[in-house]
Amino acid sequence: MKHYYTIFIVFLLTIRSLTGQNICVDTYDNYYSKVNELESKEKYEKAILLTNKVWNSFPKRKFELIKELEYLNNKTKKYKENLILWEESHQEGYFFFLNKQMKKYESYLFYSEFDSLVVQDNYIRDQILNKSTTKHEVFLPLNYSSDQKYPLLLVLHGGGSNMKKAKTRWQLLDHLKSDFIVVYIQSYRHYDSKTFGWTSSDNRAHNDIKKIYSDLIENY
Repeated sequence: MKHYYTIFIVFLLTIRSLTGQNICVDTYDNYYSKVNELESKEKYEKAILLTNKVWNSFPKRKFELIKELEYLNNKTKKYKENLILWEESHQEGYFFFLNKQMKKYESYLFYSEFDSLVVQDNYIRDQILNKSTTKHEVFLPLNYSSDQKYPLLLVLHGGGSNMKKAKTRWQLLDHLKSDFIVVYIQSYRHYDSKTFGWTSSDNRAHNDIKKIYSDLIENY
């Protein structure tokens, strides 16, 4: 049976704008770049207009668009708009980790409907958590040989993130690609519909990671 050195890294369409310029947003990445540019210049109203323009253009990135509009509504103090946005999103099965104890939601405590939105948000999240699983992806070294021993690198995303973001942020160096078995692990514990996190004394996560490690030993 092979042995591995284990390293944990833990938590580590073209649209015309108001100025009359053409803003190319034929892809989501284009949109994201443009909206970030507007936000960096504090042009939040224009960013809202742009987001609304592409609202139905990228159905696979719908939740990212929802989160972007949520952020922009907060920046422009359009709290009532977010109450409506959350309610409509709940109807589509999305959830946001709404919590009255979080400082980011202080401005919503004055709205009576926020209480029911929190209850609904927690309900949807609990339903998803019951079905959610800890996931992982394995990347074998270039020219991998089952007869050779390799060190193992486990990469765990940080809180409020996911495996996709971790793979983007932790770009593998050439020697890691050629010398290591690299495994990205994503928590089962949802924060919102698309992000996840870890918590202390989580026996389920602990057991899931142990099983992943055992399977790696067995198969590689």
